[in-house]
Amino acid sequence: MTNVLVVSEVFWPEGSGGELATYMYLKKISNINFTLLTGTPYENIPEDIKSKNNIEIVYMPWLREKHRVNLWIKLMRNRDFLTKLIVKHDIVYITREALPVMKMAKQIAQEIKVIYHLHGYMPLSYNSIIIAPYERTQKFTFKYSVYTTLKNNFVSGLIATLLGGFLTWYSRRLLEYADTIVCVSKRQRHIIASTLPDLGRKTICIYNPIPDDILIDTKEPGNTPSLIYVGGSSFIKGFDLLQLLLHIISEERLDLNIYILGHFTRDILKKLLDRYSKDQIKILGKIAHEKMRRIYRKTWALFFPAITEEPLPYAVLEAMATGTIPLASSVGGIPELVHGTSAESFLYNPYSPKEIIDKVFRRVKLDRREVKRISDEIMRKIFTKMRTHDPVGRLYRVFIER
Repeated sequence: MTNVLVVSEVFWPEGSGGELATYMYLKKISNINFTLLTGTPYENIPEDIKSKNNIEIVYMPWLREKHRVNLWIKLMRNRDFLTKLIVKHDIVYITREALPVMKMAKQIAQEIKVIYHLHGYMPLSYNSIIIAPYERTQKFTFKYSVYTTLKNNFVSGLIATLLGGFLTWYSRRLLEYADTIVCVSKRQRHIIASTLPDLGRKTICIYNPIPDDILIDTKEPGNTPSLIYVGGSSFIKGFDLLQLLLHIISEERLDLNIYILGHFTRDILKKLLDRYSKDQIKILGKIAHEKMRRIYRKTWALFFPAITEEPLPYAVLEAMATGTIPLASSVGGIPELVHGTSAESFLYNPYSPKEIIDKVFRRVKLDRREVKRISDEIMRKIFTKMRTHDPVGRLYRVFIER
């Protein structure tokens, strides 16, 4: 049986969409032996992973490193340990930032297959984020990555300013050791291939799988129109546009409930609560993933005004799988997800506030029966699309092909 070393600095339920996808692949693939090297403590790993006979978990706390520079230094310092681990495996599968392990694997033996699963844009941007549309923002990518990193964390922003250019360049060099680079959308693959043709030739596209605990069901939207927003106070997730929407809803006295999720500072929370009716906006902050899905099931639509090239956002994928209509930016892989469904007509340009408000108002004015019809349609079509695409089967074939 094929032996695969999976290196993921954190593992689900820690992390975000990339970690959820990795969890799904390890959970669903049974006839491959996996060694999961992670910085997530054993007790936090989901039981359905710990109970699988084909998965061995190796916990290394030093992998939990916020800054890429420090992570790479620690990987180099633990080269002997990693070498002993790598030689036991046929494949090395990297899902986050541990790129030096790819070089180590090829230095040990060229026949070891190296697969990198790209969930962001690390070869193009220090913080893996690209402002949309890339064709227009490409020459400002470094400035954007420094600015967005500084807004989130001063130390990370300082590293990005001083070393961001070098680290991005070196990431590209390390990715040359990959045999296959898995992109999660055609749009992401196009951006990589058009900018970095040598790496582009190694890329394939595999969509993220729908979590298997989401079952196709009949949508029963609530009687009052409702939206869910999951981006917190991040401006790249569209928080400024959320504030505009809240202002208009308040001025127009619309009968509309909004569930607001994500990370917020105390100051921002206070301003939102002071400014808007608590009967209309429900600020829930960071909540468990399962609870978020329950809110999806009863809300009419997801408000997702991101301004970045979102590779394939799980927020939109899970919304569609639960029959929640995405009112989303036409960026990144989102048009691929909604293609062929009624949700296509609700996409908008994130830089056109008028278009966004028009699409939201159009959505709110639908009657409940029409909401249910569209919800059931997009739910049915996204499940059909993913069954046809078969992400788990595609990645399995990448593992076993020689």
